[in-house]
Amino acid sequence: MIKEVWFDTNGTLYKETPEFDAALTAYVYKELGVVIGETDPAKLKSVHDELYGKYSSNSAVFQSLGMPADYWQDKFEEFDPNTLLKPNAEITETLRKLKDLVPLGVFTNARMYKLEDMLNHLAIPAEFFAHKLSAVDVGKPKPDSAGFRRMVEMSGADASEILYVGDKVSKDILPAKQVGMQTCLLWTQSPEADYCAASFTELLEIVRMNS
Repeated sequence: MIKEVWFDTNGTLYKETPEFDAALTAYVYKELGVVIGETDPAKLKSVHDELYGKYSSNSAVFQSLGMPADYWQDKFEEFDPNTLLKPNAEITETLRKLKDLVPLGVFTNARMYKLEDMLNHLAIPAEFFAHKLSAVDVGKPKPDSAGFRRMVEMSGADASEILYVGDKVSKDILPAKQVGMQTCLLWTQSPEADYCAASFTELLEIVRMNS
């Protein structure tokens, strides 16, 4: 049974585009180069790919290099993705219907004001979410399970009654399963997830059938 649904933000409450991915990747490499003292693009890509494959998030990548837990979020706040993102009526309307079925929550590695700024740009009312959580406040970025355990505490529901929706297996699905949540992978397929949804509207049927 699903009594509450929590969402990842980046790549979940909006669908990433090639233009967005390219701009963010270039920005990550630039900041990585500052930290490790490297300018060669091929070497930066190699270092990032290796560390991201091991740690599954940019926050964790920079933390693994000895930077503070909130280092990447401080840098990410200087990156403005809003010019590359557009509101999606399908996502907003699906969330509007979902919130009438079960309470919703949102979990992000970003700071809370950055989350609220992004929601506003995407035309997703912040009040749709009964709970909002930043990994910065937890002290450990995804995929660390600390934030997922905090979600369970905030919800008041059993972990097995919470559906966590994300777009990355390593960063979203696996740590959510580790604490006992049900999981849904958006936009693609994986046997690791309990549910997979090729479109945002498919979430409505998943919740309706299990609530």
